Amino acid sequence: MSGSELAALLQLCLLPGIGNGPRLRELLRRHGSAEAALNAPAAELGEEAALARGSTPILGRVRASMNALRRLDVQVLHESDPRYPGRLMHLEDPPPFLFARGRLELLARPAVAVVGSRNSTEYGESVARMLAGGLANAGVVVVSGLARGIDTCAHVAALEGGTIAVLASGIDVAYPRRNAALYERIARVGLVLSEAPPGTPAFPHLFPRRNRLIAALALGVVVVEAAVKSGA
Repeated sequence: MSGSELAALLQLCLLPGIGNGPRLRELLRRHGSAEAALNAPAAELGEEAALARGSTPILGRVRASMNALRRLDVQVLHESDPRYPGRLMHLEDPPPFLFARGRLELLARPAVAVVGSRNSTEYGESVARMLAGGLANAGVVVVSGLARGIDTCAHVAALEGGTIAVLASGIDVAYPRRNAALYERIARVGLVLSEAPPGTPAFPHLFPRRNRLIAALALGVVVVEAAVKSGA
């Protein structure tokens, strides 16, 4: 993907009413490229999006995003890319593209999600470590959400065998901050994925969307420990 095409793709994703979802997919399919879609008439793009197109705040975020992608050696996977995880295409609304940092080959291996409470018990943490470590030793990739508690234990136990962290934030935003070192370790020996543009904070409404990706990437989901109303 050329730099200008990537910049256009990022701008479209940041425009109000478009984002990294069905509207973006529709525009890309209709126009054949992000650059062409970005120049679509206001009636087609949406009045609010057309007004924001090319604005100083939007272009500033695009520049910052491009810099972050280069600095972190992030790969951008469009859904037509053979490396894009085919399992996501079973979703009702698969992201048109993903940001990925790390070992893309892990996407081709069987995976199981191990998730659970942030406010985990000592027993729950020991079970998460046992399950994730056993899966990793058997050649199964462990997918989780980098949250504190059960997610953290699962990632740490599976680091050597292969683990994927799916973020609710942008690919350059380690959340929670206490897991910044773990985020970097996974980026080196595992894989970090996000559908959100770089710089996106971990807004509450993004966690359910993150969770759907975790579930779709995995052959099964193990909820180790969670309250009745937990997101897990």
